[in-house]
Amino acid sequence: MASANRLRASIVDLTFIIWVVAVPLVLHSRFLNADGDFPRHVTMGEFVLRGGPWQVDAFAHTHTGPFLTTEWLSQVTLALAHRAGGLTAVAVLGGVLVGLIYALLVALMLRSRVEPFLAYATGVTAAVLGSAHWVARPHLFTFLAIAVLLHLAVFGRRWWLFGPLFAIWANFHAGFVLGLALLVALAVGEWIEARLSSAGGARAKWMERARFHALGALVGVVASMLNPMGPGLLLRIRRILGNEFLLATTSEFQSMDFHMLYGKVLLVVILVILTVLTLRPRRLPVPILLVLGMSLAGALYARRNAPLFALVTLPLLAVEFDEAWRSLRIRGLQRVRAVFEEGERLAAPGRWAPWFAALALVFALSGRVLAGGPLAPGSFDARKFPVEAVRRARAAGLQGNLYNHFVWGGYLLYAWPEQRIFIDGMTDFLGDDVLRSYMKIERLDAGWAGELDRFDVAIVIVPPRARLAAALLERDSWRVWHEDATAVILVR
Repeated sequence: MASANRLRASIVDLTFIIWVVAVPLVLHSRFLNADGDFPRHVTMGEFVLRGGPWQVDAFAHTHTGPFLTTEWLSQVTLALAHRAGGLTAVAVLGGVLVGLIYALLVALMLRSRVEPFLAYATGVTAAVLGSAHWVARPHLFTFLAIAVLLHLAVFGRRWWLFGPLFAIWANFHAGFVLGLALLVALAVGEWIEARLSSAGGARAKWMERARFHALGALVGVVASMLNPMGPGLLLRIRRILGNEFLLATTSEFQSMDFHMLYGKVLLVVILVILTVLTLRPRRLPVPILLVLGMSLAGALYARRNAPLFALVTLPLLAVEFDEAWRSLRIRGLQRVRAVFEEGERLAAPGRWAPWFAALALVFALSGRVLAGGPLAPGSFDARKFPVEAVRRARAAGLQGNLYNHFVWGGYLLYAWPEQRIFIDGMTDFLGDDVLRSYMKIERLDAGWAGELDRFDVAIVIVPPRARLAAALLERDSWRVWHEDATAVILVR
């Protein structure tokens, strides 16, 4: 049976290898070109590297005053990767992050004695649901932090370890609040289980875990204040989540569309979970029920939370469903399970992942040499970003206050650093007034021309088929300065 795993590769290593290879070589186009946020983060990272996170806004002419980035460590990391090897290095960094995230999930399940094939299949399902949000943005660091948090929450015994985790996490991405909510849900659920248990060892065990997770949450709150904004970071997150106008106009906060392929896959996963819960003779432990309810509600409320639902819930449910899974007597399934079990028994965990990580590092550092080749991205996609329009505008020294297509804002900061934009994904920082003005102009609502005058806009860069472009050309004061298949530049 030694031939069952000739490579002696653990499924943890295989999970890491698959994604560390697939993201930079196969999925890099979407990873780098999904929207303009990634180039904005690189630009802001360079901004922080030059002068720190406390500076005056130099990005948008629609906003003046102090600037303080809340994701500065993520932005610095992306900027340093970009310095080292351009877009290739950023894609490789993404592959390493994604590989680590889902390898840690599989490792969590194996450590919990989940049957290897179930652990691997659960990791793949979580990755499929997560892939929709695999883009070069700070939330990937939240995905990684959640995977680490799950290990600490399930197997940890030292509550103070949550301090360093949340201190780092809060400087990478605001998603640390999900980690705090997860610890609170576990603590409350364990307290309820203790109340439901008869006096004795079971009650004491549940109370011990409840105290552990409650202390972890408390330490996490205090540690998260170790950031450039201090306690103000929590207040800012609260303001954003309480801003109904911002949430209603941001696509990522809209509810899931179950008519789309991704929504259908998520719906199938939810229905499978509900079916298993219905057939399961025992109820889930209350902590797991609370985590499931919280994460499922988040996924249904906003589609950006669906990958987090898979990341948090699926491995915990795999642990709970493992016994029922092993009891299934399906011949083909039994053969597959036997192969995975024998292979994992013969595996040497950690044998292959370090080598592939080293190869990824070499590939990343060779990024600027490989750029433009068949295996490495050399530039942003000219079909999605106004690459040629910006190149020509910079060469000509085109100047004046700009109105830009929303999703191009971050790219313009990156590719046209001499120009200050009208708007980009920092809508919470720029304010509702700027977002309302942008929407009024884009939709040609009453008073749209006055908004252009109010901000003294002299240059407009939008897609050629934008209604605004046609409306401006009906006025004698505007003319086409450049046009290609992706963008049109109009000037007064």
